[in-house]
Amino acid sequence: MGNILIETSIRKEMYFTALIYPFAVIVLAFFGINVGKFAFGYVRKQKRIGEIEDKYEHLRDTRRDLMHHMYWARENKEFEKMENLITEIEKLDNELADLKAQHNLISQGKTCLLYTSPSPRDRQKSRMPSSA
Repeated sequence: MGNILIETSIRKEMYFTALIYPFAVIVLAFFGINVGKFAFGYVRKQKRIGEIEDKYEHLRDTRRDLMHHMYWARENKEFEKMENLITEIEKLDNELADLKAQHNLISQGKTCLLYTSPSPRDRQKSRMPSSA
C-alpha cells in the first residue's frame, strides 16, 4: 500500500512538472528576450551619447582655437582672414547646436537609434554612367 502511495505522488509530481516546465520556459524566454533587447538598446544609446559628447568636445576645442586666431587676425588688421574665420566659427556653432539637440533627444529617448549614422552606400557616388 505504501508503494502505491509513493508511485501515485511521483506520478502527480511528474505530471505537474510536465505541465509547469514548458510554461516556465516560455515565460523565462519572453522575459530573457525583452531584457536582452533592453540591455542592447541601453548599450547602443550610451555608445551614441558618448560619440556625440566626444565630437562636441572636439568641435568646442576647434572653435576655441579659431576664436584665438580670429582675435589675432583682428589685432593684426587681417580683416579678410578674420571674416573667413568668423564664417568657420558660425559653421561650428551650427554643428554644436545640432549635436546638443541630438544629445537631448537621445537622452530623453525621443529618437530611434537604428538610423542615426549614414550607411556606407549613402556616401558612395552612383556607378551609373551619366547620359550626357
